[in-house]
Amino acid sequence: MISQVRNSTPWRRLRLAALVLAAASGASLLLAPAWGTAGLLLGAAAAGTAHAQLSDSLRWRLLRIWHARPGQYKYVYGHRRALYRQTENKRQKTARKVKQHYKTALAFIAFVVLAGSAVLLVLRGPWWFDGKYIDREGLRSGSAALVTGLRTALVQIIAAIGASVALLYTARNYRLTRRGQVTERFTKALERLGSDEMYVRIGGVIALEQILQDAPEQALHTTQVLSAFVRRRAPRVQSGSDTLTTRIARARRAAKGHSAISDPPPPPPATPDEDVQAALTVLTQPDLRRRLADQAAPDFSNLHLAGAFFAEADLSGFNLSGTNLSGANLWKARLVETNLENADLSNGDISRANCTYAQMDGANLHKTFCARTNFTRTGMHGANFTHGYIYAALFAKTRLEGAIFESAKIDEVDFTDANLRQANFSNAEISDSNFDHAMLEGADLSEAQGVDVEHIVAAILSESTLLPEEIYTFAEIRKRMRNSPPPRWDA
Repeated sequence: MISQVRNSTPWRRLRLAALVLAAASGASLLLAPAWGTAGLLLGAAAAGTAHAQLSDSLRWRLLRIWHARPGQYKYVYGHRRALYRQTENKRQKTARKVKQHYKTALAFIAFVVLAGSAVLLVLRGPWWFDGKYIDREGLRSGSAALVTGLRTALVQIIAAIGASVALLYTARNYRLTRRGQVTERFTKALERLGSDEMYVRIGGVIALEQILQDAPEQALHTTQVLSAFVRRRAPRVQSGSDTLTTRIARARRAAKGHSAISDPPPPPPATPDEDVQAALTVLTQPDLRRRLADQAAPDFSNLHLAGAFFAEADLSGFNLSGTNLSGANLWKARLVETNLENADLSNGDISRANCTYAQMDGANLHKTFCARTNFTRTGMHGANFTHGYIYAALFAKTRLEGAIFESAKIDEVDFTDANLRQANFSNAEISDSNFDHAMLEGADLSEAQGVDVEHIVAAILSESTLLPEEIYTFAEIRKRMRNSPPPRWDA
């Protein structure tokens, strides 16, 4: 196919156009400037005509793919869809080769035009620009210096253009060399991640972090590799406790294998391995997350990451549903729109964290330290804050239906417009907290300590709201419970 295209008439015309341009540039050295310009225009027109004919010819040739059969060739046309799909790869390969040769021809034509124009400017430029000052009869005397000076200036301009082209070519080679070096470093880092030695794997993670700093365009690939590494190396959350049914099933499997009854699986580690923690630190860097804001965040659901260190980390958009993060340090972490449904955050620290628009339904925050945490518009249906410490946290317009605050210490917390239906505040210590327009229908505050009447009276109450006995003595409270206004909280 390539040989036929090279020997075709349009291809020969294209090469002929290049020769015409070269001849036109040479003729302009001897003829008048007007004739030289006309020659250049004629050559450009010939090249354009050959380009159009070549494109049309290639279009028909690529649509007319031949199908080899024993002893003969048969042309197949575009309406044969099934056979056309079978030869699609061959057509694309041929088109790429033809396009490459076509670009080479155009580059050759451009080089001829530029070279001819440069020679033309050096030899004929003095008469074009300063012809009225040149005495043709006295060139050997004073006018020769003017011609020589102008030619020297033109040569310097051409040399500067050539240097610019060389600089562009050098920059292109530098980019290609740098890309090759990054690829080689990336490959070596992958080999280290697959090692059996801990320190070698940590070195692989550090190598990928250095690649991120030197080649930010590799951020997506690095994130994909490290995410897969964490999912492979971190243990999974155990599905349940060692029940009688589980023990019986394990005994039956051991009996079939004629081996002793296997012991229950070992308990998961209290903290992530060092290589996993190093990968998590790289993946949650704020600069990396901003660079990949339009890409999907990693999925670490149902992983055991207890005791992980995420202080000032960016976990926005991460999928951490069902993940064990007990004892994790999430101080000043960014958890915007993070999926934490049924996640275990017990005994952890999420102080000053930003959990705006996060999904934390069923999350376990038992004995969790929540100082100045922002839970604005967070979904926390059925969340467990038992024995937790909540100080100056913001729950504005937060969904807390069925949330459990039993024995929790709640100090200077803002529950403005929060949905606290069926919430349980048994034995909770509440002080200086704001319940303005909070929905307390069915909420249980009967055993809560330190309930402030001035704040409760601004909440949305109903007859199903359970309050301490001393609160019922206020007529305003009873009136609001009988005539509760419609809720202002928007779901």
